Amino acid sequence: MKLVISVVLIIFGVFAAALTALLWDYIYYPLIASTAEESAIAYLKASFPEEVAIDDVTYSKPFGNDEGEYFITVHPTAKPEIKLSMNVSQDFNVDEKNFKKSKWRYDTILEYVPLINEMSPGLSSYAVNMFIPADLLSSYPAETKYGEIRKLHENVTEEYLFMSVLIDRDFSEQRTLEYG
Repeated sequence: MKLVISVVLIIFGVFAAALTALLWDYIYYPLIASTAEESAIAYLKASFPEEVAIDDVTYSKPFGNDEGEYFITVHPTAKPEIKLSMNVSQDFNVDEKNFKKSKWRYDTILEYVPLINEMSPGLSSYAVNMFIPADLLSSYPAETKYGEIRKLHENVTEEYLFMSVLIDRDFSEQRTLEYG
């Protein structure tokens, strides 16, 4: 009987050890996410002029990849509706190119806000996407305003403004009064 219990315990122990080794990245790295947050905050203090608050930190490691990364979403404390994103590798290095794109998108949104308010006062559902060639992405530091880059390279950069407006084609004042 002792032999059976020993064999069962050994099999269970080997299975538990194998499962722990396989899932180690999915257990350990989310537990130390605060270190990724600290790396992100240090980077942001050096390269972003405004105070920010962290909204979310998630760890992702696609199965088969050697390393995972933290995806961090932050917002300027003065403008919580605008989100910035950044990636931090599992060895806690910030992906600068990803952050530059996010920061320059933020700069562009700030430039477009007066135009959006003029075209559609009160509209809060909009987004700006942009294309920045890789050589420009690596040529300028994150502190550079996107407007300056656009002025110097206006033939190679592109911005796309998306505005979302909900239209009720069946709207009638009488129907609204009747049904609320």
